[in-house]
Amino acid sequence: MSDISTKNAALETMAAEYNSATQWFVKLRRKRLPPLSIRLTETERAELKAAADGQSLNSYIKDQLFGASGKVALSSPSRPASPLSGS
Repeated sequence: MSDISTKNAALETMAAEYNSATQWFVKLRRKRLPPLSIRLTETERAELKAAADGQSLNSYIKDQLFGASGKVALSSPSRPASPLSGS
């Protein structure tokens, strides 16, 4: 029975070390706002698609609202080197 409790204690220690080592990444993850949704009629959507001229509707609408600023939105935040990797 002591062998099992020793293994359990070792697993608990490893889990605690893992959790403390990964907390930096959890803090860096940003919370995203929920997506914006608008309802369009079929005609409105067709007109919008034609005006976008091959551009995605999302980028076309953003360009029309905010101008083409040249900024590229990243799909995920860049990740710094892990403190465990030695980098």
